[in-house]
Amino acid sequence: MKCYKLETKNFIIKRTGIKKNIKFFGYKMDVVFFGTPSSCLPIVKTIYSRFDLSLIISKSSTLTLSRRKRNESKLETFSNSKSISYLTPEKLDSSFIQNLYSMQPDIFVICAYGKILNKKVLSIPKFGTINIHPSLLPKYRGPSPVQYSLKNLDVHTGFTFIKMDEGIDTGDILFKSLPIKIEDEDTTESLTDKIFFSASKKINKSIQNLFDNSHSLSKQNNKLATYTKLISKKDGEINWHETSKQLNAKIRAYSNWPGLYTFHNTKKIKILNLKQTTLDSTIPGKIYVKNNQIYVDTSTKKILISNIQLEGKKINSAYSYFKNFDISNIVLG
Repeated sequence: MKCYKLETKNFIIKRTGIKKNIKFFGYKMDVVFFGTPSSCLPIVKTIYSRFDLSLIISKSSTLTLSRRKRNESKLETFSNSKSISYLTPEKLDSSFIQNLYSMQPDIFVICAYGKILNKKVLSIPKFGTINIHPSLLPKYRGPSPVQYSLKNLDVHTGFTFIKMDEGIDTGDILFKSLPIKIEDEDTTESLTDKIFFSASKKINKSIQNLFDNSHSLSKQNNKLATYTKLISKKDGEINWHETSKQLNAKIRAYSNWPGLYTFHNTKKIKILNLKQTTLDSTIPGKIYVKNNQIYVDTSTKKILISNIQLEGKKINSAYSYFKNFDISNIVLG
């Protein structure tokens, strides 16, 4: 049995636990997990089932606007149910790093944590750090691989386990998945869930291989590398000169944030759903009405939009809003 004490400005946490993994005449492996979204939960559960998951570190949860209370994440709920220490440090400062070092962890596992880990942090675990990246590296290095796979109309995606270094997803490959099919209805949320659930089936073997030094590392081909950028609010603005297929891909890619939006009479309108049609377009952005439904021209085919939302307003049907205007003269954008 081993006792840990990790101190920060806001937390003093003691952790005592019986380890599940026995190796080398009783040596017991410590794993620290860095991750934030609920889609990481299957991975966390899998690690916990075999190893001693001594600590989960996440980004701070958001506050609800109505009550200004912090939402408890699924990772936090799970950690509380299993008496696993859970921290959401605002900064990984020198004090936090020193306390993390004092725990003497064996392996870090990173999954969509949302913060960059510097060299000092990466040097802490004895056997290294595994980063779970939701793309088939070296394709789509960077922060937004799932969104890029959707908006670029990819047919397949996957995940890669790398032994993390200081570069942007440049580490040596521990494991690369088979291609995972992207379904027509997949959004960033559903596809991320699918990828990380698949990754949960493989993570323990890679942890054990890294611990045993029985892994086979392969270098990434940097000449084939492509990069993603952090998604911004501006990315959600609709360019009606794109194809209907591209806009359908983008609304799925940006389903969580920032969504898709356009402008009418200087008012920002969020498009909550759209459907591709076989109707030919004429003027990109021009609105048509048929059977109390609103259609908008793209560069190829018309799209049908059902629900919209103006800033600060409730969700409304597109027809209920646009029927108050001379639709024959409306061109969005």
